[in-house]
Amino acid sequence: MAWTHKSNNKEQVLAGSGYRAYVNYIGQADASDLTDYVVFDASAQLPFVPAATEILWLKMVVGGSGMMAYLEWDATADTLIGGAAQGAPFAWPPETGHFDLAYARDNGLTKDPVGSGTTADIVLTTIGGAVGDAVSLQMILALT
Repeated sequence: MAWTHKSNNKEQVLAGSGYRAYVNYIGQADASDLTDYVVFDASAQLPFVPAATEILWLKMVVGGSGMMAYLEWDATADTLIGGAAQGAPFAWPPETGHFDLAYARDNGLTKDPVGSGTTADIVLTTIGGAVGDAVSLQMILALT
């Protein structure tokens, strides 16, 4: 038995300012883990490969028996975006008021660092998954 994946991704053209992509994904585990499962495939979803990809809003929740999940920018050497565990969701912007959003944006914490072999894709990896564990992910991306 394999993971069960459901997604509903949409894109929107913005006059003069690029694209927005809306990602809605949920996956339910079998007895295995995911490794670099593509949750946002820029080349399949867009008519171009973006020069810049930025996360405007993100919420990732993990449910089950202790599985952890993390997102990365896909490249030759993937770059971590963030991770979540059961009972500890990951959100961007953070749900706390004690975070310097301007600093994070200015220093690339929410932008694809465009390293070697970058694809503009976002991939999901899980650790410790058991049958019935699940990951829910919603994102809004800016692409230019």
